[in-house]
This record gives sequence, structure tokens and C-alpha cells, in this order.
Amino acid sequence: MDNPTIFTYIGARCTTTPIVFLPGWGFSGDIARLIPLPRGTVIPQGTLDPGNAVTALRAFLHRDGIKKIHIHGWSMGANLAIDFAAGFPHLTASITLLSLRRSWPEAEINAFTAGYRETPEATFKKFCRRTFAGNAEFLSCFETDLIPRSMSARRKKNLIAGLAYLCNHEPEKIAAGLATRTLPVTQIHGRKDLVAPVAEMAEIAGAETIIIPRCGHAPFLFPEYRNLPEIRKKLLTQRFSRAAATYDAHAHIQKKCRQDLAAFFPEKAGEILELGCGTGGLSRRLRAKYPAAGITLVELSREMLKEAEKKLGAARTRTVCADAETFIRGCEEKFDLIVSGAAMHWFSGLDQMMAHCRRLLAPGGSFIASLFGPGSLGNLGKALAHSGGAAVAAADFPTRERLKALLETNFIHTRIEEKTINRRYHSTLDLLRQLQKTGTSGTASARLTPGMIRKMDRWFEKNTGEVRDEYQIFFLSGKRGNP
Repeated sequence: MDNPTIFTYIGARCTTTPIVFLPGWGFSGDIARLIPLPRGTVIPQGTLDPGNAVTALRAFLHRDGIKKIHIHGWSMGANLAIDFAAGFPHLTASITLLSLRRSWPEAEINAFTAGYRETPEATFKKFCRRTFAGNAEFLSCFETDLIPRSMSARRKKNLIAGLAYLCNHEPEKIAAGLATRTLPVTQIHGRKDLVAPVAEMAEIAGAETIIIPRCGHAPFLFPEYRNLPEIRKKLLTQRFSRAAATYDAHAHIQKKCRQDLAAFFPEKAGEILELGCGTGGLSRRLRAKYPAAGITLVELSREMLKEAEKKLGAARTRTVCADAETFIRGCEEKFDLIVSGAAMHWFSGLDQMMAHCRRLLAPGGSFIASLFGPGSLGNLGKALAHSGGAAVAAADFPTRERLKALLETNFIHTRIEEKTINRRYHSTLDLLRQLQKTGTSGTASARLTPGMIRKMDRWFEKNTGEVRDEYQIFFLSGKRGNP
């Protein structure tokens, strides 16, 4: 008798609402080793058995006392995600459906089943090539690393059962019973999908739909997936936590930003709120300028917050380990100064954040911030495009025009200044490592292989003569008027 589907965590257990990632037909949780999913994500240890995957997941959540999940399903996993949400809506915080096909024709399933019974490894490899078409580097890693192991561990009966399940499953009909108007549902599909063509994408009422132009059957390889809020924030937290011990020694650009931002400090401030304090470099400047002030530091990474606490000590300092966007929504205190250094470009709801900053300022209080702009790391972005990688993360940072409009909407006596800082590196790898040491990968690529990095080196050599790039930085300030 086959064992039931067994679930586990990537790394340690998640202490907040975890993501559950259900892979597609034929793929086990090992696929997550090649995707930058956050630690604490729940994955199956083997391939999914559609006959018991939903009940096994429910039992796993009950065992660990997990009250809510963000459930992400890819291909067949998306069908199972709908089954879970329909059966256990009270446990589902949101649903993300990747490459969900409306239906699988019986003739197509029968032909594939026959091929798999006769030559399972060759048939599965052919399927993988269609799945990862256009992602040669990823396919190479998958074929050499995961296929041999997954072939030996996978149970043939489960895969045959999976094909039968797909043939009979009606995702649109099942999803119609969900309260999708109140339960957030996101569909992500590749326009170049060869396995589940975009014309055959399931239509889920009330879902937000994202079509990725260059994408095939694996949307999780693209930044549109990794920029989903529940993924992005968790990955940011983990990257900054890993970099807590190395940040100060490598944050050369951020150090220059702190120096320049200090010129915007007002003469006096009694109560100060710093959003995204990192390791406390700017916090130390605030304490030196305002020795008697009460300072509240908010930081997503507990490890970085510990470094900030070492710099400031406990006197007149309060530290809060929290997502700044969540903290500020629930805060009712008043501050004379709200400041953020090189952090707000990561915020997903900048419009709401600015409005809350205005709300929390005392009349005449000051708001000041520095942010990286979308013109940062332009050369790295071009080198990535040349190598087949994804765009740089900075490409999505807010523009000067947007920041100016937000300032003028919320504050008076507004001011915005722009500065460009150039920096040279020994090699592409040196550039990437410098970014990593400060808690950012610089790129939204799932994985940069040695071959991709060599291509990037050649691009820099041909186009710039050396590995160099520039950083676009905005400095903002404004005051709250009288109510």
C-alpha cells in the first residue's frame, strides 16, 4: 500500500502564516530547492498523491497547530489547492494558482499515460523539456540534480493516479463554490506555456490574473511570482537576517546615504519613529543629534534589530521587530519626526504608508526618507538580460514623479533631491557578493549559474570595459501642516 503524502518545512517552522507550495504532476517538494521560497514554506516530501494530499495537508496543519495558510499550487498542485480551499476555507488565507488549465482532454491524458507506462523516464524528461522551455539553465540543473533522484523515489502508481485525477477534475466548477470575492485568489500564467496553453487557462471568478509574456509553464521562475507580498516580505526578512553580521562592513552606498540624509534632520525632535532601521547606522546619527529624544526603531529582521540595539542601548529607545507597514497601520502614537533610510523602496503599499506617516506626525512634525530609485543597477540589469536572467529588483522601485506626487499629497514644504553614486567592482561575482552581504540579491532571478555569471562578465567587458554600476538615490522631506 502506498504511503500517504508527507509534508515538511523548508528549514525551520514558520512562526507566522506559512506558505504551502503544492508542485505539479511528477514533481516532488525537491523542486523547491531550485526556487527561492522562504524558509518555513510547507512542501511535500515526495510527489503528490491526489487521493490523499488534501487530507494529509489538513492533518499536518492540525498537528502543528497552524490556523491559516497561503496556499500556492502549480499545475496539478493548483487543482489540489482549489480542492483544499473548497474543503477547508477557514484555513485558507489566500490562494495562488500557477499554470492552472481549464481541463485536460481525455485523449491527451490517455496518450501520455501510455507513453509513461512504456518508457517512464524518457516520457518524463520530454515533459520536463516542455515544462521548462525557454529556461535552459534551470532545465540543466533540474535534469542533472533532481530527475535521477525523483525518478528513483517516485511511485509509479501515484503518477498514474495523478493523470486520472487531472482527466476528471473540474477546477472552474469547484472554485465556483468558493467565496472568491472575499478570499484573495491570484492566477499566474505564462503566455508561452506549452503544457497548459494560455488560451486554455481556467477562469476563476473574482481572481486577479497575471499573464507573464516571456513565461512558459513555470511562472515561479519569474519575478511576478516572487513579488507576491507573502513571498517578498519573507524572503526580504531572511536575506537581511543572514546579512546582519556583514551589513555594516559592506553597506558603502547606504553609509553615504546616511551622511546625506542627516542634512535633512530638523533642529529639534522629542519623539522619533524610524521605519526599517536595519543595523542602526542611521539610528546612531539620530541619537547623536537628539540625545534626549525618545526613539522607536521598527525593523523586520530580528537579527538586524539586535545589531541596532547594540549601537543605541536601552535608554530612551524602544525596539519593535515587525513589518513597518503592519506596524504603522495599527500605531496611534504621535511623533515629531518620522524617518526612513534606504528602506521604503521595499514597501508594497507606499501610498498608504505616506498617508499613515502624515497621520502619525504631530502638527509641524517632519518626515524625511531616502530611497533607491529604478535607475539603480542599470548595467547589472542589462548583463542579466544578456545572460538569460530576470530583471534587477530595483527596476520596480518608485520613480521620482511618483514620490513627488506622494509628498505633495501628504505634506507641506516638500523637497525632493536626487543623487547618483557610481561604484566599480572587481568582477560580476564581486558585485553580486557585495549586494548579498547587505541583504539584497540585486536580481530577481531564481538562480544564477556559473555559465550565466560568465556571460555577464563578458557583457561588462564588451560594453563598459569594467564591472561598474550606478545607484540612483532620492532624498525626501516634508512637514505636516496644522489639522
